[in-house]
Amino acid sequence: MKLSAGAKWGALTGLVFGLLSGVVEYLAVESIKPQLLESMYRKIVESGTPPEVARQAVQLAAGNLGVWALVGSVLGNLIVLTIVGLIMAAVWDRLKLPWYGKGAIFTLALLLIYVLPGVLIRTPNEPAPPAMYQILGAVLTFASPLVLAWLLERRGG
Repeated sequence: MKLSAGAKWGALTGLVFGLLSGVVEYLAVESIKPQLLESMYRKIVESGTPPEVARQAVQLAAGNLGVWALVGSVLGNLIVLTIVGLIMAAVWDRLKLPWYGKGAIFTLALLLIYVLPGVLIRTPNEPAPPAMYQILGAVLTFASPLVLAWLLERRGG
């Protein structure tokens, strides 16, 4: 399989799943925005910043939290899935598995990349979005390599 096919379909899959995940992340951030802003304020004040300056910094961040979550998700997925597409295309013919097996291998790799740091590095007492958003985000993240593998099987060449 050509690397260009992996990059092309990886970028397309990354863009689509990035937009979908970004909307979920935007809604998740908006659902806990007051708690996030309060947590930010406490941490800034604890670092020795005067309360007035901390309040201004939080007010400045308040309007853009959801937007940055959306932009970060799109860019992150675009980059990660382009790289996954390149790697997938490079090993495609060597893996003697059906497309869904190849997609599952890369889903497990993403699971290790995304979930393991979150398990090892816990931040106590930090606000977390409702489980619905977390589950939907995880489903989108881990479905993306399967969709990419399907696209490479059907259209890759």
